[in-house]
Amino acid sequence: MKQLLIAILFVTLLMGCEGSTDNDNETTDPSIEAVVIANNSEATTSMTSFDTSDADFLVKGTIKNAAGSNINAIWFYDPSNPIEIAQLDTDVTTDDEPFLLMITSPYGGFPEGDYAVELYLDDELLETYAFTVTHQSGTTPSFLVGEYMYSYSPDDVPVNIVNHTYTIHSDGTYQEHYVWSSKTISSTSESTINGTWEYLDGFITLTNQSGYSYSLEVQGQTLVLDGSYWNDVTLYFIKPWSE
Repeated sequence: MKQLLIAILFVTLLMGCEGSTDNDNETTDPSIEAVVIANNSEATTSMTSFDTSDADFLVKGTIKNAAGSNINAIWFYDPSNPIEIAQLDTDVTTDDEPFLLMITSPYGGFPEGDYAVELYLDDELLETYAFTVTHQSGTTPSFLVGEYMYSYSPDDVPVNIVNHTYTIHSDGTYQEHYVWSSKTISSTSESTINGTWEYLDGFITLTNQSGYSYSLEVQGQTLVLDGSYWNDVTLYFIKPWSE
């Protein structure tokens, strides 16, 4: 009888162990669910294509099993040659917590091109989401509005560029201002030029008050002036991604 009781007790213990297996195997690893990439906080499905008139980029979702951690979103322009344009983070306080991180363009829209947003939990990359921004023909490209300041040239510029800016206005006008100094003599040249602008197929064409026109290529927040002032000299003018 004693042997029988021991056998029954042994079987019962085994069954108890088997019954707890499912609970033991339940995942407690951090995970991210229901992620939405969109242009407004009410969106329920992700977007892969945005318009330049969209002023906001956001990423939202639910983070599970990560209380005490930090979730971080980093947005990039041109993932093949990434330029970081913004970074936001928020602390995770529960094990089932919704989050929303949003950036807004100070210029009323982001430029055409390819983008990506990376989501990190603490320092670990969770996921990367790619999307594009396009401009609808016939609409005002408000993303171009702002001041572009001379940044650099990969070529031998024949003058010292003390200051050189293009200011693109929303009413279709622009102003160019430059201060150059000579590399050989003590001489400085300064000028302010006004005119109108148009945008087509990735290029902004400027027409000054004398009727002379030339084009600059738009690369994100950069205007590229190729050979218009000096042959074989390319100048880069950059507008910051945030104010």
